[in-house]
Amino acid sequence: MFGKIKRFLITVDDLAEVLVVNILFSRKNWWKTTAVLAALLALWMVRGSAPAVTPEAQAQRGYEALMKGDTRVAISCLKKAVARRPTQATFHQRLGLAYLEAGRADKALESLQTAFRLSPSRTTLYYIGCAYLNSKLYDVAIGVFTQVKSRSTKDAPLPEPAAWYEPIAEARIGDCFIRRGEYQTALQKLCRAAVLYPNSSHVHFYLGIAAWEMGRPARGAEEFFKVIELDPREPAAYYNIACYHSITGNRDRALEWLEKALKVGFHHFRHMETDRDLDNIRDLPRYKALVRKYKKAARGR
Repeated sequence: MFGKIKRFLITVDDLAEVLVVNILFSRKNWWKTTAVLAALLALWMVRGSAPAVTPEAQAQRGYEALMKGDTRVAISCLKKAVARRPTQATFHQRLGLAYLEAGRADKALESLQTAFRLSPSRTTLYYIGCAYLNSKLYDVAIGVFTQVKSRSTKDAPLPEPAAWYEPIAEARIGDCFIRRGEYQTALQKLCRAAVLYPNSSHVHFYLGIAAWEMGRPARGAEEFFKVIELDPREPAAYYNIACYHSITGNRDRALEWLEKALKVGFHHFRHMETDRDLDNIRDLPRYKALVRKYKKAARGR
């Protein structure tokens, strides 16, 4: 369809001068003249209402959709941007992140590795580690996260300072051990990281997860409260506190914290519907009302 429209635009542009001459001088064949004029007017209306979208605008729209959790729109827009600007590393990186959020680790890895080849960066390398982590290639992921916190990779120096990435890389290494089921090792590593980086919300978050998985949910909740102190916009921390209140039987508090999680952007509704930690509140009318309200809000964003 696009090719036909493009050819039509060229053809009508060529006819414009002929039409003007016909109207001004010949004054003949008015039905044909009127038909062509109507076609021109329709074309001008289309041009006015649908200007050409630049790759940069497509990428920005995709990024905004990604920030709202709409991975379908994000992937669609960013794929178009990448197709038109195949050497733009940022577009590939954001497309990889969109795939990562959508749970498509293989496609994420492909886009992120392209971004890294075009422009090596510590941020992209971190996302590559996350893609390996989500692919359950934990040893590979640990190796990548170790590179993230190093001064440079074996192939190229990385522009961003390593210091900012050290705590987040340590947190993700702990996450690798959690996902392997090695909770004691994860807890030990994350406790050491918490001493080194006491102000890292990432470290405290995964420390809370490790404690929870070891059957110590109260200790986990303490860490999630610390996460909120350090980063009040982290939805997962609010959600996990809601889970804690649910499993301990405090349903009112669970609903209160669940609403806080939804307000700050927790949008993983499928997970909410199957998470056994919320079994104690899922049958409550207030829970159902909250889910309906925020699902509707998410669709309207």
